Amino acid sequence: MKLLTKKQSPSIPKEFQLFGKTIKVVFDQERCDADGSYGLALYAESKVLLSKRFDGKDIDPVKIETTFWHEVVHYILNDLRYKKLSEDEVFVSRFAMVLHQVLSSAKI
Repeated sequence: MKLLTKKQSPSIPKEFQLFGKTIKVVFDQERCDADGSYGLALYAESKVLLSKRFDGKDIDPVKIETTFWHEVVHYILNDLRYKKLSEDEVFVSRFAMVLHQVLSSAKI
């Protein structure tokens, strides 16, 4: 699986549209640390939260990107009413990794 190299900076949008709703993307170290996670999908707030550090260490830019896509997959599945799939962290992670691979390797 070809992923972006560590030297490349993450390409994370500030916001995106999903089913006519604007989802803001915010780096929020405090809330991610409190949850013990790299990122969170906050449906009620229409936000994706991401972390730049975990356990006192910087997170690799590729991991930040895959975390972003992980949270987007949660959003998509939740909005499509596939609650059980959205709660399946293994499925969500694998889907996000494949999505990241497709988008990061696409030639336009």
